[in-house]
Parts: sequence; structure tokens; C-alpha cells
Amino acid sequence: MLVRGRFPGRDALQAFLLSPIVMPKIVLGVGWFIFFARLGIQGGMLPLILAHTIVVLPFVINIVAANLVGAATAALEEAGPGSRRPLDGPQSGGSCSPRSGRAWS
Repeated sequence: MLVRGRFPGRDALQAFLLSPIVMPKIVLGVGWFIFFARLGIQGGMLPLILAHTIVVLPFVINIVAANLVGAATAALEEAGPGSRRPLDGPQSGGSCSPRSGRAWS
């Protein structure tokens, strides 16, 4: 959706999702501590998991978006629903069966 989709506010949403990358981690840490303290849930597993998810999410978005922009997207679209061409491995005529003893050769 963020890679190929065009909708109003796309750039703002992308900037919001990627903003933890440019924010110093100490600022994020203090901010999350104050936020969770006001909610009364500091010091547990839930705040730890939420804070780490927010810090890691922009990196995951960047990696997935970079892969969706690449050549694999066209192959996946060709092999998508409504297509007659299956998505195969490399076109070298190799086999990936357990009996062949080789993978995508």
C-alpha cells in the first residue's frame, strides 16, 4: 500500500511510520517511559514489547518496501490470482525435490 498505492496523505503516513529512525533513541526511551508512567504500566513486559516494536517497525517497513519495489513484484503480479503462469524457481530446469539431493540447481 505504501509502495505502489497512491492516496491522499501517503507521504505523511510514510513520514510518521519512519520517524523513529531520525529520532535519537534516548529521546524515544525517555518519552516512552513518561508515557507508560502516566498510564501506570511502567516496568512490565507490555511496555517493553511496545517500545521495541515502535523502534524496530521503521526498519521492517524500509526492508519490505525496498523488496516490493524490486523485480520480484512483477513476477509476483504475473503469478498472482487470475494468472495462468505459476511462480516457479529459477528457470534452469533444475529440481527441488528431496530425492534430487539439490535445491534449485
